[in-house]
Amino acid sequence: MCVCGQEHTCMEEDRGSKTSTSMECCGSMSHLCVSLFSPAQLGIAVGFLVPPVLVPNVEDVEKLAYHISIMFFMTAGVATALFILVVIGKEVGVCT
Repeated sequence: MCVCGQEHTCMEEDRGSKTSTSMECCGSMSHLCVSLFSPAQLGIAVGFLVPPVLVPNVEDVEKLAYHISIMFFMTAGVATALFILVVIGKEVGVCT
């Protein structure tokens, strides 16, 4: 198990492949930082940060419902756009 929590198979020039147990397989600190902050963790962090920005603190329930519905429609729009991009990518052959 590597320091970043994953088991890597690294290629060495003279000995073939080996399973790494140290930081040397990761190669750099950037790989370690990417491994520490996974996309799921960043998505959760964005999920906690964006809604308070999009929905203001108002007393009127009607206005609050309006802002929340706008937030949900924006989320649906982004998800639909990403779905369409994935479908197009599969047809073109970009995604395998």
